[in-house]
Amino acid sequence: MLKLAVVAMAWRIFAMKDSDFEALLDNMDLSRDGTIHWHEVMHSEGFDRLPKDVKKKFQKAFTKADRDEDLVLTMEEFKHFYRDTERIMEQRDLKLVNEARARLKEKAEQTQKAEKLEQEL
Repeated sequence: MLKLAVVAMAWRIFAMKDSDFEALLDNMDLSRDGTIHWHEVMHSEGFDRLPKDVKKKFQKAFTKADRDEDLVLTMEEFKHFYRDTERIMEQRDLKLVNEARARLKEKAEQTQKAEKLEQEL
């Protein structure tokens, strides 16, 4: 089921139109210069609630997307950045789901052991 969700997310990103990216960029573009600066990413909605490791990955994605190294992202660079950050979040979600599954499995095993011990007494 989770793999299907990952495929669906990848397809959604692939199917995004230029107008979708324009709207996303416009939403983040605090300076209204038609580009995205790193400080605008840091001030975007929800960024402050991200874990430090994810923020660092976002910063690396920003640097990678900034192909001309002018410290701002044009529309084409922003598309690459957005796709990379979606993958970063997808990987984080998958990690969280796997951790939760492991905890639930451990809890179920402990419950079974406790029930077995109780039956033996």
